[in-house]
Amino acid sequence: MIFNDEIVSGTEEFVSKYALLSAERKELQELGELPSWVITPGYQLLKSKYLDKGETLRQRFSTIASTAAKYMPDSDYWETTFFDLLWEGKLAASTPILSSMGKDKGCAGEVFGLASGVS
Repeated sequence: MIFNDEIVSGTEEFVSKYALLSAERKELQELGELPSWVITPGYQLLKSKYLDKGETLRQRFSTIASTAAKYMPDSDYWETTFFDLLWEGKLAASTPILSSMGKDKGCAGEVFGLASGVS
């Protein structure tokens, strides 16, 4: 396989950063702050797009679960249920939910509609 010098010179740095990210992910999993089903590319996406600096996925899921549970009749039950479903990977949060729910930014649910012109 032929590589140009630019790709070859950047490969070592990429591998090093990926190895550090992988080690960080594994440490968070050992500490119980990241589910076991999260792999390094997924953690990289979460860290770069959805988690605030210093925030763990456990904290993010907890905030989502407690915020969603406020709208349910038995909020204690639903907070635990929502958290467990998220943590076990049985419920996937959409981008607006993952990035905004329980925060003072954005909108946790976004709705898009079109008028069809038919009455």
